[in-house]
Amino acid sequence: MKIALLSNQGTLGGGEVMLFNVAEQLSALGHTPVIVGPSHHSDVLLRARQSGLRYAGIKSSGRADYLLRLRSWACASSVDLLWANGFLPATATAGMPRRVVHLHQVPAPRLQPLVRCALRNASQIIVPSQFVADRVPGSVVLPNWTADMQVLPAPTASATGTATPLRVGFLGRLTMDKGIHDLLGALSALDASVPVRLITGGATRFASRAEERRISAALSAARYPVEQHGWTEPSRFLSQIDLLVVPSNCREAFGLVAAEAMSAGTPLIVSDDGALPEVVGPAYPYMFPAGDVSVLSRLIHDVAAHSPTIDRAALIQENRQRWEDHFSSDSAARRLERTLATLEGSL
Repeated sequence: MKIALLSNQGTLGGGEVMLFNVAEQLSALGHTPVIVGPSHHSDVLLRARQSGLRYAGIKSSGRADYLLRLRSWACASSVDLLWANGFLPATATAGMPRRVVHLHQVPAPRLQPLVRCALRNASQIIVPSQFVADRVPGSVVLPNWTADMQVLPAPTASATGTATPLRVGFLGRLTMDKGIHDLLGALSALDASVPVRLITGGATRFASRAEERRISAALSAARYPVEQHGWTEPSRFLSQIDLLVVPSNCREAFGLVAAEAMSAGTPLIVSDDGALPEVVGPAYPYMFPAGDVSVLSRLIHDVAAHSPTIDRAALIQENRQRWEDHFSSDSAARRLERTLATLEGSL
């Protein structure tokens, strides 16, 4: 099948990462994906060209213009299947047949009046987790997946009791809803005998000016060393830290960075926000109530002190096996093949 993958935006966010993951798997399964994105932000189109994928640019001056022109393009297209990768292309193609709607977030409350229209007549509605499926009627779960980050050597000098700082990592948007302020508070609450270094990968993209100033001030005021790497490749980032913390409080629809850490063999602490318990498993021992800075601080201390209550090597191996079973490219290929077989039978 020739399948048009309609991008939600031109910049590269989590949904666009999955757009390219889907394209890669479709190609491997013998289909022909075509990446469709706006010209007013061309990151998606540039990556498609660099990846050797077919692509179609929609000449646009903004999001509203892209929505309207995307519908015109879709109506005139001769592709076999439209794959609306996000709420904007779902709205742009509302009511059209031969269409998959792939949502990566629970639609925001302000968008709820449009949801029924955007989903109408879709051949299938795909979401990344049961957390989202419970909030999007009629949807089916296709978990996100990641590249193999390669298992890293067991960490770290600090985890074995030396004075070397524990390198604590935060990967993603530096925003309040991703919990960066909770992590800063938890690190500040650590005893002075536990040396740490915070390493961030990401930026304040999508933050308000006030939020950006608040986060920047908090990072500058930290009493422990802070390294800010900006946007970086996850595999490279994970090789430079001893522990990844995912302290989200934004009703995470999946938690891709947690799955990446599981693939890499990086020790991992997560909040119980949204779908994160689905990613790591509901009984995961390094999980804390979202927003609970004191529990997060204790868990970081346990990792730094190499607490004997948890067999960390076994836990890393369990995480890796869970990634292989549920969030690897191989597992995604099997699920996507079943999804497409169902679609082909109904088109």
